[in-house]
Amino acid sequence: MGVLTKEVLAELKKEYHKCRSTTDVEPAQNNSESMIDQFLEQAEEDSSEYMKLLSMKASVLYEKAKMCLSKNQFGPCKEFLEKGLSIIKDRSDHPQIHFLYLRIVNYLSYVLSRTCDLDQAKNLLESIVNAELKIEPLIYSTDDLFSNNQVDQAIANSKIHKLVINNMQMLGWIYGKLGLTDQYADMVHRSLQKELDTIDGDPIQWAVRCYRLASLFLAQSKWANARYTSQLLRWCLIRWKWR
Repeated sequence: MGVLTKEVLAELKKEYHKCRSTTDVEPAQNNSESMIDQFLEQAEEDSSEYMKLLSMKASVLYEKAKMCLSKNQFGPCKEFLEKGLSIIKDRSDHPQIHFLYLRIVNYLSYVLSRTCDLDQAKNLLESIVNAELKIEPLIYSTDDLFSNNQVDQAIANSKIHKLVINNMQMLGWIYGKLGLTDQYADMVHRSLQKELDTIDGDPIQWAVRCYRLASLFLAQSKWANARYTSQLLRWCLIRWKWR
């Protein structure tokens, strides 16, 4: 019999919701983490149950970090995210882990940018933005994980596309703040192309970003790039007009 029986899942879910319902997150979260650790010791390492429990432990820290961030507590938030990342980083390519890994990197990079550690945020984002996705990750929220919910795949695909694009946009913003103009322009272009390929996002916001990129190319006297971007913008506006 596996470790994650219905009774165990119910108990873990109860502890998770307890930590979500309190403003004093420390005690409840510690209980939840300790309980998960107990079951991790019983599970076969690298089994599907082990990976799920590992995801649960990192997800608890992720949720704790989100609660800290909502209160602008950047120090504790950073600590929880770094701890969560350290738990799963060696298995970041596993389908059960990868989406959570991307989410934690996304939040941690944002926190680092808010605390002016732009170089570390840049390195983190580059490691995931430039990596080729070779797996089809399982997409889930923390609630899904603890409730064993079935996830609608259409919604799941939209979630990961938005997360990937958001990471690209954040990296572009960091390049801009660091004065890395060429890298900024390249990343903005890649994120715009990604949105276009996935037919996702707000057309008006996309058009505004595309216009700004074309303006940047003009300022840099990169005429071919500016012309291509302007033509792409015109083509997309015509297409969206008739949708």
